Amino acid sequence: MKPCKAQHLERANESGNILFLILIAVALFAFLSYAVSSSTRGTGGTGREENTSLRASQIIQYATFTEQAVLRMRFRDVQDFEFCFDHDGWGHNDYDHAGCLDVKNQVFSTHPDGGGVSWSKPPVGANDGSDWYIPANVCIAGLGKQTNDNCNADGTGFSEDIVLILPNVDQAVCIAINENLSIPNPGGLPPQVSGDIFAAGQPYFTGTFADGGVINSAGSDPAIIRGQQYGCVQGNGLPPAGTFHYYHVLLPR
Repeated sequence: MKPCKAQHLERANESGNILFLILIAVALFAFLSYAVSSSTRGTGGTGREENTSLRASQIIQYATFTEQAVLRMRFRDVQDFEFCFDHDGWGHNDYDHAGCLDVKNQVFSTHPDGGGVSWSKPPVGANDGSDWYIPANVCIAGLGKQTNDNCNADGTGFSEDIVLILPNVDQAVCIAINENLSIPNPGGLPPQVSGDIFAAGQPYFTGTFADGGVINSAGSDPAIIRGQQYGCVQGNGLPPAGTFHYYHVLLPR
């Protein structure tokens, strides 16, 4: 059993880390709000280019707002396994679990005690119409407490992150997302991951974590995505090459 002083220090450190993450998320949100307003004013590009830029900004902005909500909830002592992403808008209850019984755990609840995020579909034309997806078994190599590259095969569920993913993003939108986030697009294409992102079965997050997919760069640019909290990548396996997917870590673990 840890001494009370040690427990207090550990809790204070965790609270400090969460506050730091919240400040980063707020800064990113402010930057992207400016990007959205700038794109709507137009920059002399074609209508398609302006629409692409706007959709890219909207995607990042929504994901960042969701991240802010999750961090605030975590600061209010919502535990990793309690977060609930269930909502009628999905058209299914695959995110439902015991934690959803308490409104304080519900991310997509506009109740004062909930997360405050309004559930929304992705911007029209941003992808193939697929909904946002929060998996139970995805980690980002080099991010969180475990910094090695085998976070998806370490035999535990302690290194998987809570990640918001937008599948099958339009290629031009994916490139624009990375440009907004200052992430390189090697050879004019989004960086390709090293293997499966979505493991077989694609489990939805229901309060438990397991080994599965990993988001890590492949090829000649392995450092582009490693440790990167958000970005748009090209598949390599599941999903396949030639498809593009945006990910945003809501809570590193």
